[in-house]
Amino acid sequence: MRLPEFFQFHVPTKIIFGEGVASDFSVELEEMGVEKPLIVTDKIIEKLGLVDYVVKGLKENGTEIGGIFNEVPQDSSVSVVNKIAELYKKNDCDGFIAIGGGSVIDSVKGANIVAGAGGDLVKDHSGAQTLIHPLKPLIVIPTTAGTGSEVTTAAVIYNEETHTKMEFVDRFLPASLAVLDPNMTKTLPPKITAATGMDALTHAIEAFVDVDATPLSDMYAEEAMRIIVSHLVNACKNGEDVEERGWMMLGATIAGAAFSHSECGVVHGIAHSLGGLLRVPHGVANAIVLPFGMKYNLPVREERFSKIAKIFGVYDDNLSPLENGKRAIQYIKSLKEELKEVAGLPTKLSEVGVSEKDFPEIIKKTLIDGTSIYNPREETEEGVLEILKNAF
Repeated sequence: MRLPEFFQFHVPTKIIFGEGVASDFSVELEEMGVEKPLIVTDKIIEKLGLVDYVVKGLKENGTEIGGIFNEVPQDSSVSVVNKIAELYKKNDCDGFIAIGGGSVIDSVKGANIVAGAGGDLVKDHSGAQTLIHPLKPLIVIPTTAGTGSEVTTAAVIYNEETHTKMEFVDRFLPASLAVLDPNMTKTLPPKITAATGMDALTHAIEAFVDVDATPLSDMYAEEAMRIIVSHLVNACKNGEDVEERGWMMLGATIAGAAFSHSECGVVHGIAHSLGGLLRVPHGVANAIVLPFGMKYNLPVREERFSKIAKIFGVYDDNLSPLENGKRAIQYIKSLKEELKEVAGLPTKLSEVGVSEKDFPEIIKKTLIDGTSIYNPREETEEGVLEILKNAF
């Protein structure tokens, strides 16, 4: 890889990590001047007691809770974003705390745009770099190890009117503080652990092969891949193992930092389309499509996929870069099968309600997805169709 003529790398989020830190981060709140935060979560997270775990610590340290919004759906949506922003303003809050996975975090990022910058989310802020100043303080407490959204410059939000997942990208979107507490992921079921873990692995792989990859994003992507493949299966098998959970949280966050700078490609483009059109969970969609997206890109990134084979421990000195790249792809296929066995992770599109009659619309939305410009190989109707057929 040639050294890029120009690139920038920006990771503004403060990260604190440790078992129990979600119950006491009052010092950080004080530093940010947050006295009355709005907590945003979903009903499942609340039912599991994870919100109480955080709230108890906040109240004991003198923080006033400005309100709790618990109605975030599986996929963040524009209407939910607007409800969160309205509650924030109504209750005179001075910061957001997101407790949840990618949907919760992205919902809060969207609400922060509306509350912090004003205007209409879709009409005024669609696309990239629309913000001209910092937003409200945002604290993110992930309950999954997958999206990495706590450190990314992006938010993916479902537009109910167009049935499209819209991507908002801006340097002011990352969280002010990421609170990584392995205790927050111990109740995550094996299937969701597997799906979110494969989402994180997809972030790292696509960040490593995409056209905007840089030496710094490579460093993060490579380490994320090493961590995730070393700990994902064990995290699925032993959900109470805080050590495994902790490594997966770190792997997801590091992968988030990587793809926040070099972006994702065709795998994510298809996953966004599957989620927008057919409500296929994002991590599941990425897991199903990943090896076939890798296969599509292999002809133009042989050396990169060969290096991935080294990271996965399947590299053979006697083989060409092309053949070693194929070994990396086979490793992902084998990993998917193992995750299906230990966690029930779907491995085919036909298993998650996708029909071949859906292919034309999936292709159409994939080709206009924002990730398409970063994919190392030009995306075509024929190419995306080939990936879908292989994944079906």
